[in-house]
Amino acid sequence: KQRNVLRAITKELRKNGVVQLHDIVDEKEYSLLVNNIRKSKCKNSYIPDKQRYNYAKLNMQKTDDELLNLLTALGISVRGATILQFGAGDYTILHDSMKAGTAVFLDCTPAWDDRWGGKLVLKDSGDTIVPSAKNTLIVARNTKLFVQYVNHKAKQQKCLIMLS
Repeated sequence: KQRNVLRAITKELRKNGVVQLHDIVDEKEYSLLVNNIRKSKCKNSYIPDKQRYNYAKLNMQKTDDELLNLLTALGISVRGATILQFGAGDYTILHDSMKAGTAVFLDCTPAWDDRWGGKLVLKDSGDTIVPSAKNTLIVARNTKLFVQYVNHKAKQQKCLIMLS
């Protein structure tokens, strides 16, 4: 059964260049993953007119077995995975030095209001805006990505993304 699911995911990725998998892990594991991310010691990345956000290296725990098994089956390594946190005033800008590639990210944001901004945009031949959806794994081929400006209405809320 798992092999058929993996084949379907691979086929969709080849056909459309992007695949979204919702409710990727059960609620208990999702909560553990979010808590793990929130405990991470983040550093600030700020380059004027290019990016502003917080980031940390992901430390996968034994509690993340379900997610690790799925990513491994898809041929995705979480070694070197990064957590990105976007709050009010944070953003990234698409720029010439970015190279297109395969992007893998897991949206770990418990609740996000679109009025706050911070939408993830995939740039290939057009713009694909990925709505925030907790516990969603997104794999995109041959793309560049950026996060739109998070406005002041987000207040203390943080958008959490695990990027591999």
